[in-house]
Amino acid sequence: MKVLLILFLTPLTILGQKTAFWETKLYFEDGLGNKDSITIGHDLYSNGDFNPEFGEVNIKDVPWNSEFEVRASHNEGANNHSSPKVLSKKIIGDTEAGLHPTYNCLFVREPLKFFVKIKNFPLKISWNSSDHNDFCNLKNFLTPHILPQVFLDWYKDTTGLASAEKYACLASQNEYIIDNFSKVNNDFFEFILEPNNSGSFDTIHGFFIAFLTQSSSNSPCSGTVNVMDIVAQDLSIKFFPNPTSNFINLESTESLNWKLFDFQGRLLRIGQELIIDIQDFNNGLYFLKVKINDITITKKIVKSG
Repeated sequence: MKVLLILFLTPLTILGQKTAFWETKLYFEDGLGNKDSITIGHDLYSNGDFNPEFGEVNIKDVPWNSEFEVRASHNEGANNHSSPKVLSKKIIGDTEAGLHPTYNCLFVREPLKFFVKIKNFPLKISWNSSDHNDFCNLKNFLTPHILPQVFLDWYKDTTGLASAEKYACLASQNEYIIDNFSKVNNDFFEFILEPNNSGSFDTIHGFFIAFLTQSSSNSPCSGTVNVMDIVAQDLSIKFFPNPTSNFINLESTESLNWKLFDFQGRLLRIGQELIIDIQDFNNGLYFLKVKINDITITKKIVKSG
């Protein structure tokens, strides 16, 4: 009996899906209250083509819902009436540079796209902004423009092709609403065409999502507040003195764990103490990563003298 049970469970273990390093969801609602959602994310071991081991299921050849549906894709060309190779309710993109040595997050990632078929406007897109409140995601944005892939300063509206209301900063907003694609002039939407029952085609509009770090300059979200400072303030945590010559003092109302890194991202020390001795370290820049509950705060520390 035990042997049969092991044999029965083994395929489930082998075929079990991997959990991506970073995932988030987008939620959609049309004017009649119809709802849909997609999951997007990135992982060190995914690719920009197709990742069934992370839960991607290619439904490209499945007919779209006639009223309202959303599907995501990798960053493939989908304009000129062509369709992506993979359309799925879940897309896990690839990354080109691995983990950030200081912030332990993915910092060079594939842009992703999603496509919306809708008959009843407005279209409301919503998300959890807290999923984007870290160093590697602070300047993430979505837009119905293909322009971010065409020229760097697309969001500055110097050509009339983009304007402030035509993108959303995912860390500082939690929804985006568009009332009619036909009313948005001078935009170059990526789209696909789906045959309908009348013998003609329905246009399915595309959106572009970019994943950019706090230090990125190629984002319309450059004015986003550094939420790490806000989090630190809300948790009543203090770091002092800074610069310092011997010790870093932490003051917090919560229990915490910390890791100290040098400027090259090498881990130097870990602990829970509220006084960190660095008097034997060389002068220079260090990064202190403090975890309180489920929130991680990274602070630059300068040692001098």
